[in-house]
Amino acid sequence: MIKTLYKIPAPDSLGAQIEVYGEPENAWYEWRIIDGGRTVRDTGTEGHSAFQGRQYGQAEIALRDALMFASGLKDGYTMDAEQRQLANEAASLEEGYADKAKAEHF
Repeated sequence: MIKTLYKIPAPDSLGAQIEVYGEPENAWYEWRIIDGGRTVRDTGTEGHSAFQGRQYGQAEIALRDALMFASGLKDGYTMDAEQRQLANEAASLEEGYADKAKAEHF
């Protein structure tokens, strides 16, 4: 059963609320920001695979990311994705340089 675990005022906002909700028995949580009855952002509706949302394993990590987003910072989920992208790009460059060095050697 879906429960709201945290509901706090969003930082630097006059009326927006951060909610962390999910299913504690399944260790599944998402966050959303509601402002004036309108959902501004809801991670539970994100995703492009068979599973919707980010599916955080801890409600507190979802709350952290919601606070970071509401404060204008990149959340941990986005930062991790960007770091993976940079690591993949670096690995591709290294492979390219290694291939070029082999080709020049022969």
